[in-house]
Amino acid sequence: MNLVLNLPADLEAIIKKRAEQAGLDIPTYVLQTLRVSDLELAGEPSISNEQFEASLNRLRELHSKVPATFDDSRESIYEGRGE
Repeated sequence: MNLVLNLPADLEAIIKKRAEQAGLDIPTYVLQTLRVSDLELAGEPSISNEQFEASLNRLRELHSKVPATFDDSRESIYEGRGE
């Protein structure tokens, strides 16, 4: 089935941004979102355990690049502000 929708520019921008963040093209993102929505209405989990685990692994990989230590002393926070 082909479906043509005329979306307001602001909604189109939101969908494009979310599809890009998900790493999907727009049609795939919209289909996936509709399927998840339908599953939630049916009371089923929106994603499988494997998909959830993959999401957690992606988050772990993103955050593993952040330095483990940082200086949160007052001096470092206000450094260069004439304090």
